[in-house]
Amino acid sequence: MVKSEAASRVGGSGGGQPPKKKTVSLKNRIRSLERRSRRDGASAPSAEDSAEIARLRAEISGREKKIKDKDVYMKYRGVRFFERRRLMRYSKLCTRAGDAEGSAWVR
Repeated sequence: MVKSEAASRVGGSGGGQPPKKKTVSLKNRIRSLERRSRRDGASAPSAEDSAEIARLRAEISGREKKIKDKDVYMKYRGVRFFERRRLMRYSKLCTRAGDAEGSAWVR
């Protein structure tokens, strides 16, 4: 095994690319802000920290709502597809029946 091959396998800098930075999750950012405010000895977080915490919590709830909406969409996607096909068949049937009778229905 060559040294550069071993380094690239374990994630070293043998590949010539810098390692990717980890993105910190929103929950961890909230937790660190709360810990920092407790560590400073203040009974309540500062105005900037509390505003940041509120913004992060709103972002988390928005993401959770988006995930739930997507789940509902995926759950009923097939149902809507088959309902649409059923209605299209019924529409064709009615149109053919109307044409055959020579009725004055305008669609």
